[in-house]
Amino acid sequence: MRRWFQSWADNLDPSVRSGDNDLRSWGQFFIASLVVMIVAAFVPGPSDFFQLSFPPAAALMGVACVVGVSGNLYDRIKRFSLLNYARAVLVNSFFLHLAAYAQIIYSEKPGAFVMGALPLLVACFHGYNYRATPSHPFVPLVGVVAAACAFALRPSAEHAAIFAIVTPACVGGALMLGTIGLRAQHQRNKHEALRSAISAQMLDERAAAVNRLSETLLEILRRNHDAGNALSTSLLTAEALAELTKGRIEEPAEIEDMHEVALTLRDALGRLKRLVDETRQIGRGQTHSSTAEPANPAEVAAAVVREVGARFPEVAVELRVAERATGHRVGVSGGSERLHDVLTNLLVNACEGNGRRGATRVLLSIDLEPAVSVVAIQVVDDGPGFSPELLANPITGFHTSKPNGMGLGLYTAERLLRASG
Repeated sequence: MRRWFQSWADNLDPSVRSGDNDLRSWGQFFIASLVVMIVAAFVPGPSDFFQLSFPPAAALMGVACVVGVSGNLYDRIKRFSLLNYARAVLVNSFFLHLAAYAQIIYSEKPGAFVMGALPLLVACFHGYNYRATPSHPFVPLVGVVAAACAFALRPSAEHAAIFAIVTPACVGGALMLGTIGLRAQHQRNKHEALRSAISAQMLDERAAAVNRLSETLLEILRRNHDAGNALSTSLLTAEALAELTKGRIEEPAEIEDMHEVALTLRDALGRLKRLVDETRQIGRGQTHSSTAEPANPAEVAAAVVREVGARFPEVAVELRVAERATGHRVGVSGGSERLHDVLTNLLVNACEGNGRRGATRVLLSIDLEPAVSVVAIQVVDDGPGFSPELLANPITGFHTSKPNGMGLGLYTAERLLRASG
């Protein structure tokens, strides 16, 4: 049962958890619910249609809001573990379902039929957000329990007929939207992984092309240097020829012609020498171009640790930055965004482990090696590690030991780092 529940907790969307901790949504929900109940209980016309008993209905709605806000405040300050967060989700869902069903039992026909839309909305919303599926029907089951408790507060034959229609609809709606949401999340994760892998592949190929171009330019510069030396020698020889021929031939016409040839040769060699020098300068400028952009590893690592820590609250994700590495910038192909992808893939891989057992503690350390002026980034965890078979083979895409993995995390990181040199 625990592994079944753990499997559902692992599928919860971290972005939903972050949204839950925004108390403004709770305030908006409470105000909207209060307005609906006041209209249904006191405004002439609607009050005759719904005949809502305001005190008990408002009390249950208030309890649901207090429980929800308290849980989210605790999660915001203290941080639930993943399993405790999943339990808090079910408790919160129970009270919200109970408050929604209370609007039915404390209303009279025909308004009670209309109030049946409230638990349906709650069930569909929670089913989608908290990934209710036939294999993980925890949220719909909590809704059924809340319906039974609500009906026990004020049992009647008229309300029983409404509950018999609304409750199955809530279960079906939650399961349907939860399944759609889970599939959409998996597709989104796959698309993001593929996008990162393709981007890494392109940057790697671009870096390889730049390296080939640099090697070609270096070879050109080497040959250019040799040609420049030869031209310098020829230029000096032409100068010497011009001096030697002056006055050495008896016929004045021949002397003048020879001297003119020497001067022409000297001028031509001088122009060629200038062209060689200009080509060398252009080549030197090109050899320094690359796809690398400056990035601050300490700043990027701090953001990644916060995000991965929120995604895996049961794992102690720590960051240790040496003082001498603070503020140091490095060249990364793709800049800070791609370094963010690399560190995220490494930390997520450490937290997930082999898919069956993950780490409980992950340390990301950053230090500066002053002797060679490079930044050393190290990830250490207490997870199961890699199998000897995986370590013996090169990193390839779409090869993984995790049941639900895609095999693109380390592949993407390796490509991006290789593209960065």
